[in-house]
Amino acid sequence: LFNNYGDRLMYLTVLEHCDRLGVSCTLLDASPYDPNAIGQLVKDSKPDAAWFALGYAIASSFKVKRLQALSKSVEVIRHAGVHLSLLPQAVGPFTDEETKSFASKMLPMFDYIAVRDSESMEA
Repeated sequence: LFNNYGDRLMYLTVLEHCDRLGVSCTLLDASPYDPNAIGQLVKDSKPDAAWFALGYAIASSFKVKRLQALSKSVEVIRHAGVHLSLLPQAVGPFTDEETKSFASKMLPMFDYIAVRDSESMEA
């Protein structure tokens, strides 16, 4: 289910936090780059909140097509009224206008973003 140990730790932390709050949490596995799968999961499970653990930087090194798909998934989740968080993530640098534009529109749609380093806070 988990591609790497870091993803596993992030999700387990979220589930532990939910347990401490007395909130029911379920792990739903879908690629954040597949807006159709995300939309179906949101429709079927009706979650209150969702978390993405992408595990690497949202930066100009992203391929634009991949960033477009991620942005569409974020829009699908937000349109359904689901709270959305981005687990520890590196953000930036943005060296081209196209990627910077996508990020500046998409990142504010998250309710919470945890960044890995001080450079990401500035991006």
